[in-house]
Formats: sequence, structure tokens, C-alpha cells
Amino acid sequence: MQRTPKLPPELVKAIKALAKTYGADTVRDAVASGLPAKDGRPQIDDLTLARPLLEAEAEEWRNGADLKSHGRQQRMANAVGAAHPGHNLESTIDRVRHKLAKKRIPAVVMLALPDSIDSAPIDVLLRKVEEAYHLAPSLSPLLDILVTQAEDTQLHYRALIGEPDPDLSLTVMLAEVGRALGSGIGAGVAARRKVEADLGERASARVSLVS
Repeated sequence: MQRTPKLPPELVKAIKALAKTYGADTVRDAVASGLPAKDGRPQIDDLTLARPLLEAEAEEWRNGADLKSHGRQQRMANAVGAAHPGHNLESTIDRVRHKLAKKRIPAVVMLALPDSIDSAPIDVLLRKVEEAYHLAPSLSPLLDILVTQAEDTQLHYRALIGEPDPDLSLTVMLAEVGRALGSGIGAGVAARRKVEADLGERASARVSLVS
């Protein structure tokens, strides 16, 4: 029977300290993920192979396409298989289809959001984010952060500059708010006080409505 090699005491002590802080399962998973892969059949990153198609679909979704419409996933798997058939075309298509079933829609949403943040009117962005909540629930924590950022930016914009043009994107609004806050020491202080006062009034109004 093969004996397990004895670990150096310093390594054992370090592992126990990490396990106490982060939990044994977390440390075990971190060690496993950080080790080099064993020799054998190379893993194929099908999402990388499909990326041009995913990017095209992201553009379609920004323009109103239904990501769950019939046949999209199969057509993408067929296209990836035709371009990268491997040893067996049918098994490649089947493998790609199964991976796309789990990861395609979240990947498309993640590819679509940066351009929407940069160029879409903020109301359009928020509508796409609301749609994304239903399409890709696993992205909810990230979407929550984006919604909070958009709402805070709108509040600051109105307090500092006025009612925003409906065509402004989140990126443009953030840049204009940043310029308003940084426009000289005195102006910046006055602007921040104006934002704080506006946010305070809104918070008081919400409390009054609740009570």
C-alpha cells in the first residue's frame, strides 16, 4: 500500500491556520483549483470557440432579440461544431450544446452590458437589466450593483446639473457628475453639499411616506 508522504510541520500549521480563518472546504477547493492540471486529454473551452457567435447574439439582444427563441442554441452549437469538429462532429456538437445550455445566456448578457452602459440611454439600460434578471438569475448580485450605480448617478446628476437628457448613457452621466464634483475646490465642496442635501430630502420624504 502506498504511504501518504509526511507534510512539513510549517505547511501543516499554515493549512490549519487558513482552514480556521476561511473554512476547511474553502481551503481545499482553493488548493485544488490552484494546482496544475494532470496530464491527459486537454480541456476545450467551448465558450471561447463560440465567442464570435455570442458577441453577435449580444448585439442582437441589445436590439431587442429574444434569447430564448427556438433553435438559437442548436444553431450556435452546429456552427461551432462545423468550424471546430474535433475527432467527431456529432459528439462535438452535443458537447457544445450542453455547455451552451448552462452558460450561453449569462455569457451573452455579460457581453452586452458594457456597450449598453457606454452608449445606451440610461432608461434603456435599466430595461435591459430588468430583462437580464429574468434571463440570467445567477447574475443578480452584479445586476444589483449596476442598478444601484445607475440610480445613484441619476440622483447626483439631478442635484448637481439638473434633469438629464433622456439620451444620455450611464457612462456619460458619470463623467459629467465627476466634472461637476471636481470643478474647483469651492465648487466641488458646494456641489457635494448640494448632493447631500438633495439625498437627505429624498430620504426624509421616503420616511414620511412609510410612516
